Amino acid sequence: MPAYQLDGKPLLFFQNAHHLESGYSTTGFSDLAKLDYGLFCATSFALLEMDSNIEMRILQLIRKAIG
Repeated sequence: MPAYQLDGKPLLFFQNAHHLESGYSTTGFSDLAKLDYGLFCATSFALLEMDSNIEMRILQLIRKAIG
């Protein structure tokens, strides 16, 4: 499972659907990510397909997570 770090700690991970024998891939963020926007916020997302719109949204979340 690939993971990306910030200051030596996991920030973002990716789980491939084929590797996990799942119906979808998953990308998610650790509690280090600065994504909080209230009492309830998503930290992982199911990916059925990747396209340029999804890629842009993930990049936006990564930029926000880094702060």
